[in-house]
Amino acid sequence: MPIGLLYCARRIRAVNGVTIQDFFEMRYKSKSVRGLATVVLIISLLGYTIGQLMGAGMLLSTLTGMPYEWLVLIFAIACVVFLSFGGQYGVTITDAGMFVVMLLMVFVVGPMIVGKAGGISAIVSAAYAQPAAWSIKGLPGMNAMPFLLSIVPIWVMYSLASPGYASRGYAARSDLEMMKASFVTILMFLVIPAFIGFLVMPAVKILGPDINPAEVAFTTVMINSVPTFWAGIGLAGIMAALLTTASSFLLYVGMGLSRDFYKSIIKPDASEKSEMMAARLFQVVGVLATILFAMSDPAALFWIVTYANGAFVTGWIPILIGGFEWKGASRQGALASLIVGPTSYVIFHLFKIIPTVDPIFWGLGFSTLAFIAISLMFKPSQAEKAWFEKFKSKPPGDREIKAILSRAGGREQLVNEYSSLRNILY
Repeated sequence: MPIGLLYCARRIRAVNGVTIQDFFEMRYKSKSVRGLATVVLIISLLGYTIGQLMGAGMLLSTLTGMPYEWLVLIFAIACVVFLSFGGQYGVTITDAGMFVVMLLMVFVVGPMIVGKAGGISAIVSAAYAQPAAWSIKGLPGMNAMPFLLSIVPIWVMYSLASPGYASRGYAARSDLEMMKASFVTILMFLVIPAFIGFLVMPAVKILGPDINPAEVAFTTVMINSVPTFWAGIGLAGIMAALLTTASSFLLYVGMGLSRDFYKSIIKPDASEKSEMMAARLFQVVGVLATILFAMSDPAALFWIVTYANGAFVTGWIPILIGGFEWKGASRQGALASLIVGPTSYVIFHLFKIIPTVDPIFWGLGFSTLAFIAISLMFKPSQAEKAWFEKFKSKPPGDREIKAILSRAGGREQLVNEYSSLRNILY
């Protein structure tokens, strides 16, 4: 998330963009690039939403004993209701509340689970006594360490271009406030995953070694190992995360199809009311599609999210970074990248070509090669070059800094803002 805010959202904000697709159209002077990028994005977002529905269904089914299918349906309806009344503002506010609950879950509930397992010494002893505990179940024939090493850069790349992450930056009061939030988030991203991955989850492994499916291991152990009140806080944190994430994805499905496809390509003269109705319709269609998939195979949660990630990363990363950094990037190169990346990723995955390397890297490699080669063959237009030069001449935050300096006492305000930013860094 901090990578997406610092590298992507600040640049989109600097050119008054509302979505990353806005940048694509401005940079490549092409509605085709915008439309195709939206299609790739929607496929990815629907895959992620399916993962959220499946996670909520399995969690609630474990807790209540109710049928998984009914709980998926109930959670989907809750997402639609939440989204209809809250929108982007509601999602942002929920994120703030969720952050507090998640901190309680990690730094209060987590240590309780570690203590219940016997503490750090017990976790270290178990690691030495049972080396197989560090393997990854459900992935036959795959070595754990190369797999984990490949997952990390994949998720970093997703964070770089994710509209869900970048949109948080659009809601920030200023560029400086976005930077402050990014630096705090970097700290949280360093501490929380390390604590959960190296202490809490090994403790879960000790307390519940045979829980199946693995997706409910943490919640099952938490319910059985910590006081009821704190177990409730932990469950509330998980459900809040699922709700706000699923709602965010559905929000971008509706906005992407209505604003970046319907209004931009199909009906440019559509009214604001018509655009809003289209967004609501697309959201409902998206919910129905995700419900059908989520009910089909609860055991495939991890892989559905990973596949969605692969299609998105291989299509978007080259044209996003290239659009930011390379003057020679062209519309034709961007279209080639959006087609070649996801297609090669699917081919390498389905046919298990060179299975020791994650297919996403092959897809990303072919996508990048297509982007560069086609851009060299078909040079960018003068309009593309002119816009790029104008874009590079205005660094992120420049417009807002000038606005602050133009006000009475603006210089002192700017000094205070940078002092606050420096204090956070220290």
